[in-house]
Amino acid sequence: MESERYDIIAKADGEIAPAERGPMLKALLEDRFKLAVHHEAKEEPGIALTKGKQLPDVKPAKDGEQILGRLDDHRHLIFRNVRMSRFASYLRGMWGTPVADRTGMAGNYDFSLDPNSFDTTPGEAFRDRVRPAVEALGFKLEPQRVTRDITVIDHAERPAEN
Repeated sequence: MESERYDIIAKADGEIAPAERGPMLKALLEDRFKLAVHHEAKEEPGIALTKGKQLPDVKPAKDGEQILGRLDDHRHLIFRNVRMSRFASYLRGMWGTPVADRTGMAGNYDFSLDPNSFDTTPGEAFRDRVRPAVEALGFKLEPQRVTRDITVIDHAERPAEN
């Protein structure tokens, strides 16, 4: 699995909705590679994203608003129509450690972070300035053991030539 590489080119008869792409890709891999997987829950050290003493300074998203997470020209992080679980996933990607959404906040929200408004140590990475910005918004970031879903490959074969 670590040494074999394949180019997979798949064509559909028409437009495919984003929600349908994952299941279609899974079916293709199961068919061509005889792929069999299962999922396990693994507990590991991480960070819990929770609400602080006061409600976080976020606004409910407007209906029909496009989901957005971007860095603007002033290096502010802008989030639009974002679920807290997606925000936690964004932080996980930035920090390289599991972040679990434990806010209990349902729905989608609009908010922004200004990591540049905090005193920094010379040479401090942008990702390290995000933490105080998240906390200034009204969230808490607490070290905790978090559960992560792991995909385990049970079986895979080399595919036959087309």
